[in-house]
Amino acid sequence: MTRRKVALLVSGTALAVAVLVLFALNGSEPDHREVRPPTPVSDVAVDAPAASELSETAPIIENPQDEATSTEVDRAACEGRFSDVEKLSRDEINKVLGDAAVQLRNSGSREYALAAAIIERRLKRDDAESLLGELENAATHDPLALWTLLTVCDSGDAADCDFTTIEATVRRNHSGNSALWMAVVGQHLEAGQEAAALDAMRMAVGAPVYDSYFAEQFLNIDRALAATTNWSAAQRAFHTVEFVATSPPGYSNIMSQCRRLHIEWDSLCDELAARLADDADEIMARGFGTALRLEMYESRNGSEGIAKLRDELQNEAFAFMQDEDKMAQSFNALLNDETLLRMFLENLESYGEINAFERLIEDVERLRKTDGYDQCNFVTNPYTLL
Repeated sequence: MTRRKVALLVSGTALAVAVLVLFALNGSEPDHREVRPPTPVSDVAVDAPAASELSETAPIIENPQDEATSTEVDRAACEGRFSDVEKLSRDEINKVLGDAAVQLRNSGSREYALAAAIIERRLKRDDAESLLGELENAATHDPLALWTLLTVCDSGDAADCDFTTIEATVRRNHSGNSALWMAVVGQHLEAGQEAAALDAMRMAVGAPVYDSYFAEQFLNIDRALAATTNWSAAQRAFHTVEFVATSPPGYSNIMSQCRRLHIEWDSLCDELAARLADDADEIMARGFGTALRLEMYESRNGSEGIAKLRDELQNEAFAFMQDEDKMAQSFNALLNDETLLRMFLENLESYGEINAFERLIEDVERLRKTDGYDQCNFVTNPYTLL
């Protein structure tokens, strides 16, 4: 399975998550001091506008229990309520991003420096390496800085990365994070240090949590672009997701190593794949775990039965996403309903992506049957805004 296939497996969901998370920036930053239980939409009053205030293109559903009628609205008219975001050429985009990165590097803000490093790495600029010293200093106490450092070093161009110090920091301060250990595995494999890589792989399999700091990194980069560009929220989301919805550090090297079917690695590769595919709270992690499972199967058995297994594993890992219509309506509603979005973000911060999406789908099903609710919220395609 190629790296492109792995990316395709998860890119759609990652983009959707990014589109949703960015809206947190339009309000106050989430308060991490208080963890609240998920709040179902049914517990929040939905203000139904008076009939005289309703647009002709957003009719009240006469029979809210009839799911068929809940989507019988004028799609073109609904989408006409929103203006398209200006499309820029790739050269124009890179110019904006490059200028933003320079401002961020010189801002004096550590958080903005992290964003600059990621942007410059993606633009394949040498300036990313100029931040290595600052990243290494911050990484000793800031896990997001450590993750950023690993991401920059994973590019293969950062010859000056001090991998010994990086691994010591992971072992000393963040040994319970499987994602960080996967990055260390990749470092050792890149350097041809298979024994050290095997030891790190054991740590990755045994670590109790997997956290790629997806939401934190997305919010940080989006804040940085908001401060340095005149892009709309939708434009920022579209380009920010390019920086965060990629293979985590070390994953490609682990995939290649597991494909070789070494006896010492076999059981560890199977354990890591199963754990990510079945237990990880991050959507992308489940996708990577599923892809690794398929890679191991194909290496052992060839292509026979691979299509059936792919369907089974993806259905198992992404059961909550199997109804594409429900997922599309959920994304659309989040784009257009700030109350729904706020509750989704609270659940995302407190309980992870999987639980947040499961609750979201339930809430959207209730709203589709709510008399007076604006049904245009369900038919606008958020991707047309990007």
